[in-house]
Amino acid sequence: MAELISSRAWLRADLESDVSWQLEWTPSLLDALKTWATADMVAAVQNEPTSLNYFVGSAPEKLIEFAQEIRTNLIDGAGLCLVKGYSLLTSVNFAQAAVGFVAFGALVGMPRRQNAAGHLLGHVVDVGLRADDPTVRIYQTNQRQSFHTDSTDAVALLCVRPAPRGGLSLVANAEAAYRLMVQRDPALAKRMFDPVATDRRGEHAPDQNPWFEIPVLTWSGDRLTCIYQRQYIESAARFDDAPRLDPEHRSALDLFDEILNDPLVHAPMQFESGDMQFVHNHSLLHDRTAFEDHADPGLRRHLLRLWLSLPGDRELAPSFAQRYGSVTVGDRGGISVGDDLATISLVP
Repeated sequence: MAELISSRAWLRADLESDVSWQLEWTPSLLDALKTWATADMVAAVQNEPTSLNYFVGSAPEKLIEFAQEIRTNLIDGAGLCLVKGYSLLTSVNFAQAAVGFVAFGALVGMPRRQNAAGHLLGHVVDVGLRADDPTVRIYQTNQRQSFHTDSTDAVALLCVRPAPRGGLSLVANAEAAYRLMVQRDPALAKRMFDPVATDRRGEHAPDQNPWFEIPVLTWSGDRLTCIYQRQYIESAARFDDAPRLDPEHRSALDLFDEILNDPLVHAPMQFESGDMQFVHNHSLLHDRTAFEDHADPGLRRHLLRLWLSLPGDRELAPSFAQRYGSVTVGDRGGISVGDDLATISLVP
């Protein structure tokens, strides 16, 4: 593998040799979260999600510091944190554990809507749908997702139950993939900075096009920013007015995918119950392998998800407002369909 010319562009071996991105919930942190995320908080945020702001104002200092450590790693470090040992899943009821995850996530960044229904807390489960349906979001299936970013600064996942087979999480560094593209084919690498139409999958406001046009790669100062979902780029062709990929641009995306799928480039991890993963969408892409699930619905793979807007994050190009609604740091990203509905549901 050729040498990369950037301290922020890591390969799998780099990530595995420096495990500073791996953290753990200590008994002291768990006790603080359990004391903070009370039954009053659980009831309040389900009834009125904006009440989360009130509780954030009374968060224990040790949780604030832990959240800051994660946020710093996302913005200025590896772009990734794996936090193990969230034992509230077994020590308290599910509602308290789930709302504790939401509340702690709100210390890392502002929760954003993840779909047209306004869900601030997402449930990543297979509901029996197919990814080739242009109205389906791929997380609703058990199929391979492919490397992609989400439409927010960072995504947080909490593994409630892993799949019995498959379902590995894969992460890859966007700048590393780009540097390798430059080494292999500079002309194709240049095409990654051209706008490309991406399908909104039916989740958009009435005054918006059903697709947006943002380059896969843009420079944010000296930092490379990525926004990418190949399946949604392909499905944008269902709209007659959406710009089409020319052969060279398609070849550029093919090469990008090929590099991301190189096992020397991406890093795999198998979630265990109680694992939290935080991923910075501007610098990393993530993926999930296909999985086989339990026949018993009560044992099936279940992850909770948050989309977060991070204070102190990088500036984004104005074109991101098409997807993020705003490019204001700390208050951007998520799915907007022209209303301000927000909900926190504890059931998929």
